[in-house]
Amino acid sequence: MNPLPDISMTDEEIALWILQGGHGDWLELDLQVDCDAIYEEYHKVNHMFVPHRDGSGEGEGTHKGWEACTLHGIEYDKTNVWNAYGFDTEPEYKWTQAGKKCNIVQTLFESMPAEKLSRVRFMKLNAGGYITPHTDGGSGINWDKIFDHPLPVNIAIHHPKDCHMHITDVGTVPFNNGKAFLVNILKEHSVVNNSNSDRIHIIGHLLVGNKKAEYCAWLANSYRRQYVLQGQI
Repeated sequence: MNPLPDISMTDEEIALWILQGGHGDWLELDLQVDCDAIYEEYHKVNHMFVPHRDGSGEGEGTHKGWEACTLHGIEYDKTNVWNAYGFDTEPEYKWTQAGKKCNIVQTLFESMPAEKLSRVRFMKLNAGGYITPHTDGGSGINWDKIFDHPLPVNIAIHHPKDCHMHITDVGTVPFNNGKAFLVNILKEHSVVNNSNSDRIHIIGHLLVGNKKAEYCAWLANSYRRQYVLQGQI
């Protein structure tokens, strides 16, 4: 983890620096997650998963065993970006039929520092599955307006030991059950599940809005804590 370029930086300046990848390529977020209880909720909706990035317009390459279920979004089976489904403008999102079965997930995300939520999805990578190298987010990001964009949180609910998320030429994100990360998905990344168990994560996107100060403090304090834990202060 890289040191701050200036120790007098404000929380907002630190958060922007983190989002741009100045700290490194992942940050463990300070978040209390009851992954056992959420794993039980996952089993309530396991029958509602659909193939993800199946040629409908989002993502690159060929994947094996990648499935998803939308908890907050258009509908539970609409797991890609909204324009992949023929909408002219982004629709209003809601807790879906699947999301309404997952009260603990709802409570967790509604407690986060965001004015409202964009997509929240269970993401499954089946045993023996893989996600080929790809990037997310496109190019030409306007960093002056980054806090107006959906900002991701990736939470490991059931992460098998022999399942790994790699960032090309960087390393492996240290996921474990209950850990939440902000990952630099602007860089090429891939996942391989060499275990005999399905990998279950939740990826949610926050629309910070009027909670910008709280969101920036969350990222800045998460960075400070991780920096201390790594013995760099």
